[in-house]
Amino acid sequence: MLIEKIAFRGFTCFEKEWTDLLEIKPINIIIGRNNSGKSHLLDFFQRLCVQKVMNTGAKGIKFSAKLSENDLRELFIDGAPDLQLGRQAWRYHGSQFIDKEATWELNEFGKVENFFSEDIDLCDGKALNNPQMVQERKRRIGEIHHSALHSVWQWPEDHHPGSAEPAGHPRDGVEERE
Repeated sequence: MLIEKIAFRGFTCFEKEWTDLLEIKPINIIIGRNNSGKSHLLDFFQRLCVQKVMNTGAKGIKFSAKLSENDLRELFIDGAPDLQLGRQAWRYHGSQFIDKEATWELNEFGKVENFFSEDIDLCDGKALNNPQMVQERKRRIGEIHHSALHSVWQWPEDHHPGSAEPAGHPRDGVEERE
């Protein structure tokens, strides 16, 4: 999943107002007058990439991204029954969210908080008439984003697949739900 938008506040000179970066591309140009926060913006991204934001208890960061089919499918095992969501979990709880935009915040512990999406309530399907199902979908998508946040962190060079996650990862200290 590629993060497409970030908003943050409470970081150095961006204390009071949300600072929105509406588009993030592979190459970005930052332009501004002296003392406008260009260096602070670079510091923010550097800290985000090397986990310092999570380790220092920073809060006030919002991320936005579109849910891709690959990101969603990682969480659904083909043919396996999902006891919480029923046997047709992918059909009713996964596939309908492909290409939907979602936004979430991280709290001071690096956990997903305040997940929301205007697109989720607009998905087609019979289950959307049921308010409990809508809440279950929002909760489940929040878990998807939580597990997909690994794309935000930069693994150390000596990290090998299957080894422990680096300190400060959002799953540190999080109980796994079954």
